[in-house]
Amino acid sequence: MPLNPLMLEALDNGIKAPARVQHYIECRENGCSVNLAACLASRSFPGIKTDSIFNEGRFSGEDQFAKCPAQGAWLRAQAEAAGVNTTGKYYLSGLASFPGDPTAWVSDRGDVLRVAEAKGLRIKDGYVTYEPGEAEPMPDVMIADDIVEREVDSLMIENPGARREDMREQVYALRSGGQDPNPLLVDDYTEADIAATV
Repeated sequence: MPLNPLMLEALDNGIKAPARVQHYIECRENGCSVNLAACLASRSFPGIKTDSIFNEGRFSGEDQFAKCPAQGAWLRAQAEAAGVNTTGKYYLSGLASFPGDPTAWVSDRGDVLRVAEAKGLRIKDGYVTYEPGEAEPMPDVMIADDIVEREVDSLMIENPGARREDMREQVYALRSGGQDPNPLLVDDYTEADIAATV
């Protein structure tokens, strides 16, 4: 005896319990679509992506920073200094380009999408989905001459017999990533770090 095609359809949609399969078949015979019949039979509905669902529990009177009020105060102060009103907004650190980034304060899904578009952020599998596509590569930024010269001066003190031009090339290679794929930031080095590379 061949199986009922609607039974096979129910099994394909993950409905396994006999009572649920029967419910699925009844729904389909009454004119429900495949998706609606699967939802009704399994008693589970797909997630709804609305602002009210996105904000559920975020503004229930409990402060987002209840466990660390100092962090909340600091983040709010950073936003206020940048002219951003944090009333009715929630801080999403995943949107921040740096700690305290005022653009990470959002009130709804539209704010999240606006920030993602502006920053070219890829957001996947959440209340907001955004794929920025291919981006133009960032242009190389030249290291300021005064930074290079200050470091060269420091190296020349430690290595008085060295040629200034050689030191300049070394500093530039270190700072541009030519010597190290993870270059130090200007303020993250000590003179011992520089001397170790010479």
